[in-house]
Amino acid sequence: MTLIRIVVFLLFFLPSAFSLYVSFLNYRHSNSPLPSELKDVYDPPKYDRWKQYFLEGFRLNIIQSVLSMILILVLLFSGAFAVMVGWSEDITPITQWQNVIFLMMYLFLSFVFESIFKYFSVFQIEEKYGFNKTTKKLFFIDRIKIMILAGAAISGLIYGLASAWNHFGIWFYLFAFCFAILFIVITNLIYVPVIVPLFNKLTPLATDSLKAKIEDLSTRTGYRLSSISVLNQSLRSTKLNAYFAGLGKAKRIVLFDTLIHAMSEEEITAVLAHEIGHDKKRHIWKMMAQSVILIAGYLLILYGIMHYLDLHSAFGVDHIAFGFSILLFLIVMSPLEILISILANVFSRKHEYEADAFAASQVPVSDMVSALKRLSLENFSNLTPHPLYVLLHYTHPPLKSRIEALNRHS
Repeated sequence: MTLIRIVVFLLFFLPSAFSLYVSFLNYRHSNSPLPSELKDVYDPPKYDRWKQYFLEGFRLNIIQSVLSMILILVLLFSGAFAVMVGWSEDITPITQWQNVIFLMMYLFLSFVFESIFKYFSVFQIEEKYGFNKTTKKLFFIDRIKIMILAGAAISGLIYGLASAWNHFGIWFYLFAFCFAILFIVITNLIYVPVIVPLFNKLTPLATDSLKAKIEDLSTRTGYRLSSISVLNQSLRSTKLNAYFAGLGKAKRIVLFDTLIHAMSEEEITAVLAHEIGHDKKRHIWKMMAQSVILIAGYLLILYGIMHYLDLHSAFGVDHIAFGFSILLFLIVMSPLEILISILANVFSRKHEYEADAFAASQVPVSDMVSALKRLSLENFSNLTPHPLYVLLHYTHPPLKSRIEALNRHS
């Protein structure tokens, strides 16, 4: 049992320590000189202010990461998780609900912990540097909504998987696989039309001159203009973004109103061409295919953990508890998660390059470059990230790499 505890500790601690080390490398690398092609993004005073912003965010993230790691290790090795399993079994004799209750207890602790740091990030750092527009009342309303939605979704998922474990025996794997895929598809379909309106208002794009440029772009690319919505992000933040979501006829492009207010019409058209590129290259379908492969592997590992009684017993749980198995799965998967995130980010960055290339075929490259620089400026992006940090964490290529790739299309 001692050996099992040591192995689990190392499986969790070493990847966490490695991630912290990479974060330190990234912070030190932020002092690197700006590449010549990016010197026009920040003027010197703005760049000095960005460095202070980056430093404060770095410190908060390090504190959160260290405390989060300590919290999980204390709960695991003190036997607190075993006590929580006992509490959930005392509340109800129905095993499906026992698993849901156990995981909801842990997720509630995690949510409260994360919300504390989110509060400091929004009202101490984001507000100090002029990004925050949300009120404390709206902040807490949002957090409650997130907690309810996440709790309902995860409860349904866990209840379904626990039921499959109890009733389908050897067919658990197949049922769980199909159930998880269905969950992902439904989430993709309802995210923009159902979930987003719970937090933000979506309106059709209405700016006349901008709409004319976008109509021309949509005609050339064969993309439906009705699927473009504007989200009132200015209610919460000044930062800019746009994204593509949905499947089939339900696909939609969402532009933040902050993006529309901060960019020229040519830059907005370039951003939109990039998002249309994601659709034309079928990136959502490709990402879903990756998810299907990952789910198959995850469930196989989870299935093994659910048959390894000694692993549960090592931490005070004397029987196979489905909810605790999931928690053990999340902990022992830490090393593999680093490798998976590297591969997933490689594919994601490849998709971004492809979407940029599509945009470059539809709009002037200079407009795309200008739009990317504007996004970096308004969002206070790091222009000199450490390569190892990019490898582990960046779903989008660094600005310098994207500009170099775009210039090859000019």
